[in-house]
Formats: sequence, structure tokens, C-alpha cells
Amino acid sequence: MFTVGMGVGSQKPLLLLSPILAETLAKAGLDKAALKHRLFELCRIPAGQFERYIGDWTNLVPGRPTLSSLVKAGVIPEVFAESDDPERLVPIVCRAEDLMVAVSGDPLRTNAYAFAHNGILGFPTTRPVRLPAEWSRLLREARGR
Repeated sequence: MFTVGMGVGSQKPLLLLSPILAETLAKAGLDKAALKHRLFELCRIPAGQFERYIGDWTNLVPGRPTLSSLVKAGVIPEVFAESDDPERLVPIVCRAEDLMVAVSGDPLRTNAYAFAHNGILGFPTTRPVRLPAEWSRLLREARGR
């Protein structure tokens, strides 16, 4: 439903990785862009299931549109109509760039969380966290060491 339910490109699922997972992926050669591309290629659902979602759960168009008809109408990218097989796997977003990846949490835990929208809630905004130059000292002092 991310892709065509409420508007192409307006849904931005978020994958939140703990620092140790992000570091492991980076050591394996996956930067954020490469990870998003890999997720885009792998995170897919059957087209028939997607069509049921957009028929039952969205305000896109009345009735039960097919992904192929939405591609023909120019609403969604061609990747959604590579065949008419209802079991073909289609992406959950229109472009790899529609996926968000962030790093947060305990640096020694291997946690990952996926978050999804429930309607159009505005576009995400982010900014990098810049720690003060004396961060290590401040952290030691805060821990009483």
C-alpha cells in the first residue's frame, strides 16, 4: 500500500538499524544507497495481494484496479507490470529512494525495526547528529568515571 495507496512517492517506510548492524553492513560494502537498492529488490509482495490492498484499503480509485492498469495510466512505474501473473513479486515502494534507513539504539544490540505509515502524514525531515568534540570526556564524567 505504500506505493499506490495514497500517492506515489509519498509513503516512506523506515528501517531502523542498531549501530552494530549498520557497521556490519558497511563493512560488507553496503552504504545507505546500496542498502536501499538491495531492499527495493528484495522487499516484495505478490501482485495479487497488492491489488487486494489497493482495492480494499485505499482511496486511489474506486473498485479494484490492477497494477497493470495503473502502469498503463502512468500512475506507477513499469516494474509493477512486468507480467500479468498475480503471483509475480512487486516492490513495496516505487523507487529505492522511497525507503528510509536510520541508525539508532544500543551499539551492542542487534536490533532492527521496520516502520510504516498509516496515511499521508507529511514528508520526513532529518538532520545529522553532531556530537561535541569533547563528547568522550563528557560521557565519562556523566558516568562518574
